[in-house]
Amino acid sequence: MTPSESRVGPLRILCADDNVHVASLLVTTLRNQGYAVETAIDGQQAASALARTPATIDLLITDFRMPRLDGYALAKGARDGGFKGKIIVFAGPLGEEDKKRLLDLPVDAIFEKPASQKELLARIKQIDEERRARA
Repeated sequence: MTPSESRVGPLRILCADDNVHVASLLVTTLRNQGYAVETAIDGQQAASALARTPATIDLLITDFRMPRLDGYALAKGARDGGFKGKIIVFAGPLGEEDKKRLLDLPVDAIFEKPASQKELLARIKQIDEERRARA
């Protein structure tokens, strides 16, 4: 059964990345897996989308370094605002201090670019399966 055939509906993902090529590839890959995907070109746009409809997003995938609002501030604002969904940081190389700060928020996973698409998709599938088991 594909995610879109489930009675709980497809996993709803918000992807925030200022790199259009990375975002496009990620969105295409996720949609091909049956997930419902929205995009934001920076952290501020993603924060606005989360503020408008926080309960409609199951998973936030964010870059770390973005204009207007970075991934840490986005994830922190989401958690401080009561966002209950999962958060994956999908970013360029991060220092150990940045990783620790992110995990303390908490975020659910960190993947450094270039990350294995197979590993990223496996983690997303796991998040979707956990969501379905709770439904």
